[in-house]
Parts: sequence; structure tokens; C-alpha cells
Amino acid sequence: MQPEQPTEYEYLATLTDQKDSVLSLSFSPDGKYLAATGYAGVSIWDTGTQGLMSVPQLEVSERNVAARSVWISFEGERLIFILGFKCGDVALWYWDEDQDAFIHAKRFRFGHEEARLLSMDVYQPSLDKDHPGRLAIATSDNLVTMWAITYDLDTIRGFSVPLESSCRPKTIKFDPLAHTLVVFSEFGGSIVRIDCQSGARVGARTDGPIIMSSVVVDLIGKRYVAHTGRSLEIVSMAGRPVSRSIPLEQADVPYTMHSAFGEGGKVIITGTAKGRVLVFDTDNARILQSMDYPRGGLVQYVSTCTTDLDHLVAYAGSSLLRPADVLLYRKARAPKTGGDAGSAGGRTCRGHLLLTAPYWIIMLALLLLQVFM
Repeated sequence: MQPEQPTEYEYLATLTDQKDSVLSLSFSPDGKYLAATGYAGVSIWDTGTQGLMSVPQLEVSERNVAARSVWISFEGERLIFILGFKCGDVALWYWDEDQDAFIHAKRFRFGHEEARLLSMDVYQPSLDKDHPGRLAIATSDNLVTMWAITYDLDTIRGFSVPLESSCRPKTIKFDPLAHTLVVFSEFGGSIVRIDCQSGARVGARTDGPIIMSSVVVDLIGKRYVAHTGRSLEIVSMAGRPVSRSIPLEQADVPYTMHSAFGEGGKVIITGTAKGRVLVFDTDNARILQSMDYPRGGLVQYVSTCTTDLDHLVAYAGSSLLRPADVLLYRKARAPKTGGDAGSAGGRTCRGHLLLTAPYWIIMLALLLLQVFM
């Protein structure tokens, strides 16, 4: 008889270091590290020991406000932390085992000097070291730019796609199954698909929610959730009508709240302006759990990760000029049996997908061209 599995997330730890509003949270691909970025810089913790890792120190300035973060791991041999600044710059840090620290590798940008970073995403967080990773960046000048990042930390700009002024790319997400990058406009319901290899537009719709202040995608369930400020709208990626609308409590302040799918799409976890995080059942919109934030106030950002053993949830405060503790919760996974034993794909926060060869050929050719020019 299998032991009874927990139905709620259990408190694991309070991670301290951030002294101001947090602007992003992200787990490394294997769930070993958790990063928080914001007005007070960058903090990275080991999720197992809850110890604070050594990271490059950033001078406190407007140009160094860290707004977004994603990760790439090359066969577990090289872990790269990709940091996006509000000013539009991007930095690469890598984990150095000998120094037991994250080390700065480079900082770069492309586009207008006044352009601000809106969103970024990686095609595949874990991959073979012979294949470059793929990073997409959206900026406030309505430009979407694709980059390749190699194991040796070389960066290659692939293409840049200008969008109409009516399509503000507030959220971009890769859809590896369709080999496209999906652009969600903040206003107007516009959704654009861009081919990852050529940069050509391969689809456009205007029937999304009129307001999409933040979007999270469930690739397995082929759906996305848009936060409108008043509700969570669950929509099929095929563009069918909204399948479910979850009303939300009205916020005292008009800030964007972020959500995350958890447990393979079974739950949606969203921040609030009421000092708590809510866990919804994706299928019936029922509130499964409310997790408090002891400091109260604004809780905008959440992040989830599933490992072989646990489902992890992290969330943090976003109130300006106040310490922003990061709270870490966990729920044990049910033991894998029979046909499910090999389905998890290892200890990962996102599924692994096979990548097509033509893209890598083109990117390696661009790298060689850059070297010999």
C-alpha cells in the first residue's frame, strides 16, 4: 500500500538577503539553485542547504536593476545564469566548481540605447554541450531578438524581428513542439508566432484576452494563462475561446501579478497584493491552498520547479524599500511506478525536448562567420 501523499505544500525555508523589491525568481534546470533579482541586486541560494552562494557584486545603480533571469545547463557540466537588466543589457554568469562561486563572463545588448527589457526566455534549459542554447529577448522598442549561447560562453545574434506599435511584447515564450517563439502583447489581444530558425512570422491572432499583463504557458496541456488584473484567463494555444476564467480579488495597487503552472500543469500558483499566494486547481478553478507572506503587502513573483522527489514553489515580496524574504515551499511527489518510472526525464524544472538539426547548423555557421570576419 502506497503511503498517503500530501495534498498541500509544506513550508521549507525563508531565504534572506534581498533588501528591496524582488523583480524575478527562477530555479536552475535541476532545481539545485534558486535566484532572486531586483532593485538590491542578485541573490542565489542552494535549495538543498538553503545556503547563500557567492555571486558577482553589482554596483547599486539604475543601470544595474536586475529584472529577469533564466538558466541554461550544458549536460550538467556548465551551468549558465542569464541575467536581464531593466536597461536592456544581458549578462552571463557561470558556476565555477573550483571557486565555489558564480563568475561574471560577459555583458551585452542589442537595440536602441533607450530600449528597456520586457521579457526573455530560453528554448531549452538543459542540452548537449555541442549544441548552443537559444535565448530570446523582447524590448520596449517592440523588438524581439534571438541569440545563441555556446558552451564556451560565446554569444551569436541570430535575428531581430520588429513588431507593430500595437503589439507590445510584454511576454515571450518558446514553443519547442511547434519550433516557434510566441509573443503575447500586453494590450489588444495580439499573439504573434515567430519561426525560431528564420525569424519569419508564421502566425498572428488578435483574439487573446484584451489585457495580458503577464502570461505563463503549459506546453504539455497546450494552454496558457493570462493575468488581466481582474482574473486569470485560461486559453488553449490553438486559439479556441477562453476555457476557464478565474476571478481574482481586487488589488489595492495596479501592479502586474505573475503566475506559474506547477505539478505538470495540474495547478496554477499566483501572487497577490494581499500578502499571500494562491494555489488553484487548473481544471476546476478551486482554491487548493493559500500560503501567507509574513511581511505582508505585495507578492508579485512566483516560481515553480518539479524534481524527481519534490514539487517546489518559491515566492517573494515586491514592496519597494522593504526587505524581500523569499519563501520556499515543497510537496513530495508520488513514487513513480510501472510505465511512469522513466517519464520524469530526470531532475528538471522544465521538460526536455529533442531539437532539430538545421537550427544548430545555421547557428554554428554564424559563429564561424563571426570568427573569420
